[in-house]
Amino acid sequence: MGTDLQSQPAYGEQMAKYFRLSNAQSLVISASGKHPIAVTRLTSNTGLSEQTAPIPPEKAYLISMHLTPAAASGCEIWTDDHHSRVTQWPAGGVGVYDLESGLRKRHRGPLDWVHYHIPHSTEKRASTRSSARMESTTLSCSG
Repeated sequence: MGTDLQSQPAYGEQMAKYFRLSNAQSLVISASGKHPIAVTRLTSNTGLSEQTAPIPPEKAYLISMHLTPAAASGCEIWTDDHHSRVTQWPAGGVGVYDLESGLRKRHRGPLDWVHYHIPHSTEKRASTRSSARMESTTLSCSG
């Protein structure tokens, strides 16, 4: 990969390049002097017939909300050079990835995903500001 792919964080048009898509809509939220949080929507009617370009490691998490169910062949994921195949998820399914793992994906069916790019420093600031006990809850959304 050229330096151009490695010089930008993995969101917006940069993420579209990794996924070999023509464009990606995104919203970047940034407080003064803080690392931005970005929301990027990736869509493709044909999916990803080949692996995405390797996403260079960076100190950030990627939370991927899948607005479409898994393709019939599932989704292949490579992290830290380990391969896995997720064979099913419902529309609304969520995947969480540490971008330090060299993430790559292949999904051979239509996709409509919303990616939340969250720098590690954001999570660390949130966890050090609160000593409150974290609880798992179920969220529901209505459309």
